[in-house]
Amino acid sequence: MAGIKRDGVEVPLIIRPDPDDPGMCWIVEGHRRWQAACKAGRTHVPYRLATGTTDADRFLTMYRTNADDHRINHTPREQARALFKAHQAGVTRTQIRQRAGLSADQVRQHLKAGRLSDETVEDLHQVAEEWTVTEYALVQEFADDEPATEQLLRAKRFGRSLEHEAAMIRQQRADQIAHRRLHAQLDADGISVTDELPHGTVKLSRLRVGHPGQERGAPLTDDQHIKCPGHGVHPPPAAPHLRGRAAQADTEASQQAAEALA
Repeated sequence: MAGIKRDGVEVPLIIRPDPDDPGMCWIVEGHRRWQAACKAGRTHVPYRLATGTTDADRFLTMYRTNADDHRINHTPREQARALFKAHQAGVTRTQIRQRAGLSADQVRQHLKAGRLSDETVEDLHQVAEEWTVTEYALVQEFADDEPATEQLLRAKRFGRSLEHEAAMIRQQRADQIAHRRLHAQLDADGISVTDELPHGTVKLSRLRVGHPGQERGAPLTDDQHIKCPGHGVHPPPAAPHLRGRAAQADTEASQQAAEALA
């Protein structure tokens, strides 16, 4: 700051005319130098006018001149926003990957993070000052799920990994989908499904063939139990054996895993 106050800004800013506001310009590169000059009371800074560039070129330049291998003038949010704007201006994901030197997954995260509104970002910064592009992208992924968003914010507030927290949320969603599909399959097969266990319910594995007073018989099979008047199932919503197996859920598996309504 003292050097700028004494000598001014030495490296020119790169600016571009604002097509929507004649006489005004966008700063393509040099935001921090411009801010430092303002704080130092400087009224003039050197600049280089970039003419003939498209919006896509402008936003890509903003990213490239502020990436990790250059002097960092932009925050992760600003870098993500620059690539998002470039994509909106017509630059494809492949072109962004090639011109910005990012992997396909990094491009995906930057574009997702860039969709966050300024209002949302302000709310995030009330929780913590520093956020990575990956963390912004995770918040955007669950933007339509308020409980999931709150879960991520709690994790950030207490210093836990947002990637781990997001993996747990995805698993919870997969469990819920598996449960709904299993419920629908059982309904289609004409099997009674209940979310609440009636009084006297016992697990199928505890039922035995025989009559009162006789020696304990062999376990009751699925085929035998299906004839019982109280036949039905109660699939636990968070049963471990249902996780990630929605596509394989069928009547036989559900009868073996569920609790019988005897």
